[in-house]
Amino acid sequence: MLRFVTAWGAVALLLFAPTAAAKFRITLALSTQKPRVGQAVTLVLRTDKDLEPTQNLRLQALSPQLRWVVDVQLVRAAPNAWRGVFRFKSKGTWRLIVPNWGAPGSASPIPLDRRVTVLPKRR
Repeated sequence: MLRFVTAWGAVALLLFAPTAAAKFRITLALSTQKPRVGQAVTLVLRTDKDLEPTQNLRLQALSPQLRWVVDVQLVRAAPNAWRGVFRFKSKGTWRLIVPNWGAPGSASPIPLDRRVTVLPKRR
């Protein structure tokens, strides 16, 4: 069974919601703290409240050199959780960003911005 480590430091508060003025938190858990290049990493986004079926969260991965911005494919696992698997393409410090609050477009400030150190492949 995979262990998930919650990034409490990456929790952000809702400023504006498209359908309600309620605030909620977002957390991001990874199956490993320091993944290696090419390793499959399970990512789980959670909110502290259930969202409407029409509201979805997005997750983007930004490469260390900012050459790539990749939308991580997420599947809704529960009314308050989304799960995906991602393989980092290069070593260095990647950023995992939730750019929205459940609506199309982006939010400011960014609801979640987490840095992940990716190690080189094992030889």
